Amino acid sequence: MYKIHPQIQKNRVLIVFDGEFDYDQTEFAEEIKKAVLTVRSTEREFDLLADYSKVTVMDQSRASRSEEIVAWCVDNGLRKSANVMNSALQRIQIKRLASQNDKWKFFETLSEAEMWLDE
Repeated sequence: MYKIHPQIQKNRVLIVFDGEFDYDQTEFAEEIKKAVLTVRSTEREFDLLADYSKVTVMDQSRASRSEEIVAWCVDNGLRKSANVMNSALQRIQIKRLASQNDKWKFFETLSEAEMWLDE
């Protein structure tokens, strides 16, 4: 399950994942794209804040589909992506998806992630 929260004033999309990665990925991708188009700045930039702290590791087939969403975000103005997770395995998986891009950083708490995005 997930919830997407567009934060227009901050040009940010907050995604909170909870439980299993058992949602429809096409629907998720469309919701992300819609939220991004809502929050982008006049310079067409936006940030992502993804909270993975309450989920298990994603299976490989879902990880491959997620790579498409990551690429779309990068191509459409992603400035920074802060990822909150408390599992080393999750970090490895997300780092692989992000292709070691310096726009992506990993944090143990939401407040640390927000501080980095606000810089």
